[in-house]
Amino acid sequence: INVLAILVTAIYGLIYTLIGSTIPAIANFIFSAFCCFIIVGFKKTGRIHLLGGILSFVFLIITIVQAINNDGIHSPGILWLAAIPLINFLFLGRKTAVKWLILVAIILAILYVFEDDIHNNISKVKSCLNINTIKTVIPFSLLMIVLLWLYDLGLSRLTTRVRRQKKSLHKKNAFISSQKHSLQEKNIEIISSIRYAQRLQNALLPVSKNLGNVLNNFFVLYQPRDIVSGDFYWCDHIEKDKKEYYIYAVADCTGHGVPGAILSVIGQTSISRIVRENKEIHPGKILSELNRYFFDILRKDYHQDVNDGMDIAMVSVNLTDKTLSYSAAHNPLWLISKNKITEIQNTNTKEKQLLEPNASLNDLNLFEIKATKIAIGTHTRDVDFEETTISYNKNDCIYIFSDGYADQFGGPKGKKYRSRPFKNLLLKHAILDLEEQKNKLEQEINNWKTGYEQTDDICVIGARF
Repeated sequence: INVLAILVTAIYGLIYTLIGSTIPAIANFIFSAFCCFIIVGFKKTGRIHLLGGILSFVFLIITIVQAINNDGIHSPGILWLAAIPLINFLFLGRKTAVKWLILVAIILAILYVFEDDIHNNISKVKSCLNINTIKTVIPFSLLMIVLLWLYDLGLSRLTTRVRRQKKSLHKKNAFISSQKHSLQEKNIEIISSIRYAQRLQNALLPVSKNLGNVLNNFFVLYQPRDIVSGDFYWCDHIEKDKKEYYIYAVADCTGHGVPGAILSVIGQTSISRIVRENKEIHPGKILSELNRYFFDILRKDYHQDVNDGMDIAMVSVNLTDKTLSYSAAHNPLWLISKNKITEIQNTNTKEKQLLEPNASLNDLNLFEIKATKIAIGTHTRDVDFEETTISYNKNDCIYIFSDGYADQFGGPKGKKYRSRPFKNLLLKHAILDLEEQKNKLEQEINNWKTGYEQTDDICVIGARF
């Protein structure tokens, strides 16, 4: 609005200069421009009271001069005095407007009292004033005041709206900050609880010393996706019929994180109870009993559909006979040997079978012993899990694992790692020491998942006999 007022004044001054007399036009232009610059300067600095005083004083002088040049108190221009309290009322408030109203009344009274003297000396006063200039200044001064009032009114409304929005935004920010603080506190409490659960879960896992007593040459690759894991590994040493049996397992419970961890605790405690209390050494019978445990715990209400369960691979090693028994729910066992053919026997039916390699590299062959395709606790209460007896040779390597390694997304195309590359990776490094094998597997999976989140919990046990 200020820029518009200056442009209007400039255009008017230019037209008046070309058409009318030069001096009044220049005076009108200078005065109007001066008013505009005063408006811009004082409005930006916020010194609105000084601005109102200047405009009121200018209007007062102009109106008095017009009254003197015309009919004094009877002059129509005297009505311009009403603009003075109006200006102050619009910009400065009621109190200031009342003060200027009183001043205007006093001036009117003076003009009325000294009206005769003014008429007697009017010729002398007119010679000192440029009447045309005064007449042109008044309407443009009025234009400036109207424009200024409109500007102030718009700015006031905008300021009020911004102030309300700012106040509302401040309340919302305070609420959001309060909620954020509350969520942070709850998050800290939850993370603290989960970390404590992690310590409890790790306490149930076999320590390296105990696992070393079971497996002389082994590695465990254990990478939970979250703080706590749905994967777990388990081992124990059982003496029965004057023979020593080393039993170990890798299990993958439904889900990961807290739900998977709860199931893993149930699984670990259940397996320990079955093996230690019953002195059970056959993996097939252990898994059948474990299935009943899970079914009873998770399906007390038979009307409730619960699909939670566990995939597991379990190995029982008989060092005396140099045989191992294997049974599993979904998860296979991989045997890497220099033998070109491996004989296995179904423990229940006593049927023998010759296995050919599933994958080969150089002079090493990988044999896959398949698992029963039923998860623990998900099918029916009574399940007979197949058990396979395998004869092993010196330096043969046995691997059991969860599906987390092969299912990890990554690589240049963001695909799963899959079983075939996993088999080739194990064949490639099978001749290395087991600890070096673990390092190679860690390096490979970490490189593969670069730029991707870990998909699932990872657990792999490798052992050399």
